[in-house]
Amino acid sequence: MRWDLDGNGIPAPANTTTYAAAFPNRITATSTPMGCPSACTGYELAMNLDFAADGVAVTSTDAYPNWTSIGDSTNRYAAEFNGNGHTITRLTITGGVGGSYVGLFGVLAANGVIRDLGLIDVSVSSGGFNVGILVGVNVGEITASYIQGGSVTGTEQFGGNRVGGLTGTNEGTIRASYSTASVNETSPSGTTVGGLVGRLNNGTIIASYAAGPVSGAGANTYIGGLVGSATSSFVITDSYCSASTGQANCVGNPAS
Repeated sequence: MRWDLDGNGIPAPANTTTYAAAFPNRITATSTPMGCPSACTGYELAMNLDFAADGVAVTSTDAYPNWTSIGDSTNRYAAEFNGNGHTITRLTITGGVGGSYVGLFGVLAANGVIRDLGLIDVSVSSGGFNVGILVGVNVGEITASYIQGGSVTGTEQFGGNRVGGLTGTNEGTIRASYSTASVNETSPSGTTVGGLVGRLNNGTIIASYAAGPVSGAGANTYIGGLVGSATSSFVITDSYCSASTGQANCVGNPAS
């Protein structure tokens, strides 16, 4: 029997063993942090997770010392992930893990939803083209979710990448969410860096904010406290970036 990521009968993408171990599709009396007990259309988080066994730092002996993003451009996550107000602490991603789509989730599909989830003290550093802590590219909906502390750094050396505290690229909707993570990009050129979203591509942000320090280097780099760059048809309502981002503009390039 092949493991099914979201209960919809479609086999999961690559790394199914890793995902099944992290988010087992059952609830028992003794453990299991994930559960989908009936009428499943996705996963729900049933308890807080800490990826560091000692509660201090992730090491090579921990179960997930280098997380592989769930979903990519071919196998997008197209179900609901309900955090139920719980948190995932010390998520760690290093190197080119996940290719162009890097985060807890690589790509969230148009019918995908992530809600009520918090990520705390994360560490993401990758050369992917779309790098976020929660999602690399969001085409669906992220609601009532947050990033608290930690950092995300884009290291791609040829430009053209998007780095954000919550998501690298947003083509869907982000609602009632925030990030206080440090966001940085080390690429020499052609990047977009934002406290919440790297690039807002015809997407929407509602009632959300960013409050972590945001920085980038190189020519042709767009940096914003909330969004690095955005297309001309973007929508941002009731949202802001705080002075703690270190950026004068919440949107680095409002019509790129």
